[in-house]
Amino acid sequence: MSDTPTPTPTTTTAPDAPLFFTGPIEAAVTASITQGLPLACFIADDGAVSSTWQDEYMQDEEVLPLLRSRCVLLRLQAGSVEAGFLAAFCPIQAVPYLVVVKNGAMVANVAAGATRDEFMDGIKAALTETETPEDVPAAVAATAAAPASVNLPQPITAAAASA
Repeated sequence: MSDTPTPTPTTTTAPDAPLFFTGPIEAAVTASITQGLPLACFIADDGAVSSTWQDEYMQDEEVLPLLRSRCVLLRLQAGSVEAGFLAAFCPIQAVPYLVVVKNGAMVANVAAGATRDEFMDGIKAALTETETPEDVPAAVAATAAAPASVNLPQPITAAAASA
């Protein structure tokens, strides 16, 4: 027998499991890569809007199962060193902010000011188009054979939606 503890799965559909990955951002990135899942980063502060996103929007019956099983979800405190690492890759202009990164490219981002529907639509679109871990080997082979292109979407805000 080994004295090394068995790692706990970071994605699960168990209703009592923690919603957010527990551990440093580096471990979340590693888990995302090894599990073949997108990395979703929720940057929050102690404000009411961050609480609404976490306690209401993320608990929605359509979104919660996706967040539990289709991504590695990491919660970062606004202004933290970890949030600064993320900001180097994708600028965080307002908090709360949720970004989904897949295969090194941002596939969704939702910024403060987004409506509930914009939040839900952005998350559902990013995570329902994600292959399951069983599909990853074929997807990795196809991606390796094709040149990569990166298109960074603009944050979804109420002002942008009404334009």
